[in-house]
Amino acid sequence: MNSTVGASAQYAPSVLPAQTAPVASSAPKVNIPSDAEVVAKVASTEIKSSGVNEAAQPTRIAVEKAAKELESFVQSMGRNLNISVDGNTGYHVVTVTNPETGEVIRQMPSPELLKIAQSLPKYDGLFLSRKA
Repeated sequence: MNSTVGASAQYAPSVLPAQTAPVASSAPKVNIPSDAEVVAKVASTEIKSSGVNEAAQPTRIAVEKAAKELESFVQSMGRNLNISVDGNTGYHVVTVTNPETGEVIRQMPSPELLKIAQSLPKYDGLFLSRKA
């Protein structure tokens, strides 16, 4: 009989005493600033220059140097290399030509791809469904 009482006591839910008084919080109260205080603080904050142009300058110099090294390497192989920016699309265009004949050996991106890229703004939104 003892074993039955022990087993039932083992599975009985524990009962906590009911609290009659509210529990006092020991955490200090946090003073939340008003919207006006936040706006005033943001408005008085000094905005410093990001320095993006200064940071990008060494990268531009490195790219120009790499381009010149590529051009001299390709010229040593009997070819001319021209790196430019397409005015209509903003794409970088690399053209390899034969210096004796002026024939374009390779252009990346191809002239066809540049034409497609130039015509894309005409079709802006055409392939999108406007239904909600």
